Amino acid sequence: MRIPNRVISSIYISKQGLITLILFIVYPLLSLPFIIQGMFKYQKWAFILFSCFMGLVGLLFPPTGDFYRYTQDALFIKNLSWDEFLVYSFVKFDYFLVYLSYVLTHLGVNFDISRFIYNTIGYLLLSKIFLELLEYNKEIKKKYRCIFFGLFICISLNMFLYRFFFSMILFLYGSYQIIIFHRKTGALFLMWAVLNHLSFIIFVIGFIGQRLGLFRFNRYIIAILCFIACFLDSNVVKNLFQILPVQYIDRYMIYLDGYWAGDYLEDHSLRYRIMLIVSSFITYSSILIYYLIYDKINKEKKALTNYILLLVAFMSPFATIVGRFLTVLSLSIKIIFMYSFKDNSLFRKCAYVLFYLTLLDDGMGIWSCRKELIMSDSNILLYGSFPSIITHSYSEDWLNRNVFEDGDFKRKE
Repeated sequence: MRIPNRVISSIYISKQGLITLILFIVYPLLSLPFIIQGMFKYQKWAFILFSCFMGLVGLLFPPTGDFYRYTQDALFIKNLSWDEFLVYSFVKFDYFLVYLSYVLTHLGVNFDISRFIYNTIGYLLLSKIFLELLEYNKEIKKKYRCIFFGLFICISLNMFLYRFFFSMILFLYGSYQIIIFHRKTGALFLMWAVLNHLSFIIFVIGFIGQRLGLFRFNRYIIAILCFIACFLDSNVVKNLFQILPVQYIDRYMIYLDGYWAGDYLEDHSLRYRIMLIVSSFITYSSILIYYLIYDKINKEKKALTNYILLLVAFMSPFATIVGRFLTVLSLSIKIIFMYSFKDNSLFRKCAYVLFYLTLLDDGMGIWSCRKELIMSDSNILLYGSFPSIITHSYSEDWLNRNVFEDGDFKRKE
């Protein structure tokens, strides 16, 4: 009896995935070329292994900056009773990380594993977005080059998906599950996004507006509204912010007035400012592409992106906030671009541009954290097995020797 070719193909793919999995466990870095090969063939196992690989990258990233603060919070939580923890969690607002910290520390698991969890889940969701768009929009499958570009456009490599950026993926994944695929389960991801980072309430408000039929402008109106919003005085935003409960004002006002509103730039080098300019250029170029294809997109589907664009313009006086909101806007544009892609000259040219912009953005992301990568234990990735990497941790002694209390690296003499 002759075995059908499709069955043989399925068996071959299963063997390929199994062999790659074994290689991944023994030597993750060596398995990466085979994983990427599987991703170009849109094999689900390849995306799962790639997400785990990015989880390992996140785990080996040193606990500096905000990561240092979260690590110190976890060390504090480790010594709390359940009743004490409940009181502590009530004032922290960003509940997911707080409860994850409690679970990990009270199970005796090193807190560094949280970065593996965040990165792995985040990249799994990015991968699912790409695969679902690939199945939904058959135009992308017409040419291998379109699949190649789409893969890099959807799955950027420069994100350590912690808190805000993790919530960004949760929010956009949940939103487009409902908007594009009409799956009500997307609401769970919207709630998760808010529980992980409270600021995403403002994005959920925009999603609700989209469901109510708002923000369905033509491109000339959106351009005019953004132009007007860019000239709004920052005091307008501050005054609107005053209507929130006092606990939210105290928590987020530092991003609207003072050091983190823009003064912090004075403490950074010219190279850092150039990097911010290049990053802004990348995102604003994406906005230009969105404007060019605007009339090719369904009004209902693009309404959420319109809202985020207006939000970016409204927050433009505040450097920290607008920088983060631009990242949300950029990913939203990429998703809506892939959803609307047509195999014609305009979309192909835009895909080229988005592809090279994404590569540039990835390069800038790696360059911006070069000091952390050099001083960290990331070299373990060059020779370590999965078990040796997943059990790696940065000790309290390492933190005391290498990191200041503000989260910055101590300079080596």
